[in-house]
Amino acid sequence: MKPDVKRILTKLSKEKVELANIEALGALVKQASDNGNDITDSFLKAKESSKRGVKLGEKHFAYYKEVYNMLQDMKFNAKELGLDITKVKEWRRGNDFLTGEKATEIMINKMKSLL
Repeated sequence: MKPDVKRILTKLSKEKVELANIEALGALVKQASDNGNDITDSFLKAKESSKRGVKLGEKHFAYYKEVYNMLQDMKFNAKELGLDITKVKEWRRGNDFLTGEKATEIMINKMKSLL
């Protein structure tokens, strides 16, 4: 082969490799961009869900207060009547309900961190 032809073929093969690299890079960037868009969409959905969760959690706290007040009133009234309210199933269930308050608070704080 003549030196010019060899040089031209070498240059063409290098350009072919570069063209393939550019196409691969373009495909990778498109894939990464699509993934980035999915991340953004997921974050926005999580943020919206967290807002709704915080509102529900705050409503749940209102129930804790209401249940606590009712339990205390019932306990006081039962004591005055000489009754043991702790034997009543509903009273025990109400008392058990109050044990979830700390877990609810932790959950609300985690949801608030997404806002």
